[in-house]
Amino acid sequence: MSCFNCKSKLQTDIKICLQCRADDTTVIRFRDIVKKYKLTQTELNNENLCRDPCLNYDTDIIYLVSEVEALAKKLTENLDATHVKKKAYLKQKAINDKTKEDKIKINNMKIKIRQTCMDLLPKYDIKMFPEVKEHLNKLIESYCKDFNSSEFGTAIKILDDLNKFYTLKKKADDRKNDLDNLIKNNINPGYISFARNHPIYNDYIRHNKYSLNYSFEFIQKDINNMEKVNLRKKALKEELIKSGIDVKAAKSSQLYKNYVTGGQGTIVNIISNIGTEMEIEKRRTEIMNIVNNKKAKGNYKNSKFVIDYTCGNITLEVALELFEKEICDRKCDKRRSKIDKFINKNSLRLYRQQLIAYPECQKYIKEGHVNVDVMKVVLMEYLDVIVV
Repeated sequence: MSCFNCKSKLQTDIKICLQCRADDTTVIRFRDIVKKYKLTQTELNNENLCRDPCLNYDTDIIYLVSEVEALAKKLTENLDATHVKKKAYLKQKAINDKTKEDKIKINNMKIKIRQTCMDLLPKYDIKMFPEVKEHLNKLIESYCKDFNSSEFGTAIKILDDLNKFYTLKKKADDRKNDLDNLIKNNINPGYISFARNHPIYNDYIRHNKYSLNYSFEFIQKDINNMEKVNLRKKALKEELIKSGIDVKAAKSSQLYKNYVTGGQGTIVNIISNIGTEMEIEKRRTEIMNIVNNKKAKGNYKNSKFVIDYTCGNITLEVALELFEKEICDRKCDKRRSKIDKFINKNSLRLYRQQLIAYPECQKYIKEGHVNVDVMKVVLMEYLDVIVV
């Protein structure tokens, strides 16, 4: 499929290419058609016009200016010159004609300035590499905004700027060659890619921020550190495998990270401590899985039985017994809290000790044998006995 306007090949299902869309002398939005030509949606729909949705989440529709102008001319051909649509068409046509004329003048000026630049180029020590040629095109576009500008004077300004760009680029290329030679001759081939992606590499080449020696030594220092890290990582991995420790699981250990990145500790101590850490984590996971499967309400991860079992101070059997006891204790505390709220709400704090000690209340707190509302009625009846 090709663009309806310039006939260039399209890669997507749009009808108008991106280059034409960016030119406001080529396309026009529906809302601007209504404003400038006073045309309606119905009038546009009655004609077989090219229309395309806007991009970037814009809900408007774009049309080709040439087709809209032709339609406006057709619809206003027999209208009086004072008619609002006729006036709008004539006004917009004059604007479009002037814009096209100016565009042609600017394009002609660009051609002449480009030719003047090429004629004057031998006076400058500039080699037209693709990057330099691209920058020349940008300068021409930047300077050629007003077709009344002096062609020769503008060409001189463009070439002066291009010469500055070329000089800076040449110096940057020289710095790149110097640093690349040091890297190639002194750095392990496996780390050359790392060196060229190093922030200091770009800072030196593009911005001349540091000296050549400082830049190379800084990169070399980081590579030396990386080599040490890789050696420690390899040695530790071999010992972990020999000791039957899961390497992937060990990597999450802070001891592993401290040794690999900073060389803290010895491999023997690391292996021993990681093994202990992983055993502790294994027990913690085991007891927490049991707790979670029990679906007991509340958070138990900091409970004493969890900590004691995780540290190997008690057996799993004892831990489960303590877990069941803690569940009961939490339920008792919750029921006791409900009774306390009832006592406080009814201003019965004077009789709290007697009410809590009442056998039926103690049975409710320990066993929850009745609903709390039933217990409240029982306590009120018992209160009548106490008060009398």
